[in-house]
Amino acid sequence: MIQRLALRGKTYDIHIREGLLDDCGGLIREYLGAYCASEVVLITESNVRRRYAARMGDALARARIAFWPFVLRPGERSKSSASLARLYDAFAARRLRRDGLILAFGGGVVGDLAGFAAATWMRGVRFVQIPTTLLAQVDASIGGKTAVNTRAGKNLVGAFHQPSLVLSDPALLADLPAREFRCGMAEAVKYGAVRSKRLFERLRTAPDRAALCDIIGECCAIKAGIVERDVFDTGERMILNFGHSFGHAIETLGEFRRYKHGEAVAMGMVSAAETGERLGLTARGSADALRAVLAAQGLETDCPYTPAELLPQMETDKKNSGGTLRLVLLAAPGEAFVHTLDRAALRKAMGGI
Repeated sequence: MIQRLALRGKTYDIHIREGLLDDCGGLIREYLGAYCASEVVLITESNVRRRYAARMGDALARARIAFWPFVLRPGERSKSSASLARLYDAFAARRLRRDGLILAFGGGVVGDLAGFAAATWMRGVRFVQIPTTLLAQVDASIGGKTAVNTRAGKNLVGAFHQPSLVLSDPALLADLPAREFRCGMAEAVKYGAVRSKRLFERLRTAPDRAALCDIIGECCAIKAGIVERDVFDTGERMILNFGHSFGHAIETLGEFRRYKHGEAVAMGMVSAAETGERLGLTARGSADALRAVLAAQGLETDCPYTPAELLPQMETDKKNSGGTLRLVLLAAPGEAFVHTLDRAALRKAMGGI
């Protein structure tokens, strides 16, 4: 399956196929064509390296692509300015130039950090996303959002930098820990909640892993269409942040250790639906419907923090503007919109969270 994302000035393909990891070298070589990279760096994390380093090395060797690895510790805390500084030092030591290529081989943390490094090193080098988690395959590897976290909050330092190619192998998900798989399903539920009632209803039962290719493809198609119309997240693309205003606050309050991104987003989606119902903007029963779908995927949905704890973190959200807060809400499952309100109105609406 190939999903094409066509932007003004840049078009790239998202390949989704079981067994793709073993063929990725040939696809990367086909992309490079006559324009060979002076240096290729493979950025990954230690768990991915342990599972797949030999297969990845063989795939690249068959395509005559020489590379050097940079290995991160697993986990959200690696998406930091300290890791970024280490990357820059490694790039400088290996003399990575603008004609180089960065391969992001891992989950959302690896993709975000590698993408931001690619966006900022020498004002931009090419990079390829090779996502190994369900969350990255359905969401994080597509659309060009790159970032690192700071103490003040998640993804506050970032850039838009589109990959040149996305290579997703659903077969890799067979080795994914159950917790990581659930996190990816939270993002799949998000796509159904904001844009596809059919997908939302499909996820009322846990999917057979054989159906994952179709689910990944549907999520990618939804995101590609939205990104093509709103590359820089100033309008329609904001709906893809459904649950994230609450979710990022939950992650930050948990110091990026207590909850993983997908877990926090699951709680955040229910919190947003409950808030919308209190505001009279979301159809009654939507929050309960979300709870049921997320529970079917094995996800917790009760937010552990109070409005007083959440609000200061939510005020740093990138969607906010001019002293007002922008919250992604549902009219009903399958239909999302952005609602602007002030702090007092949001606090009142969050009263029962």
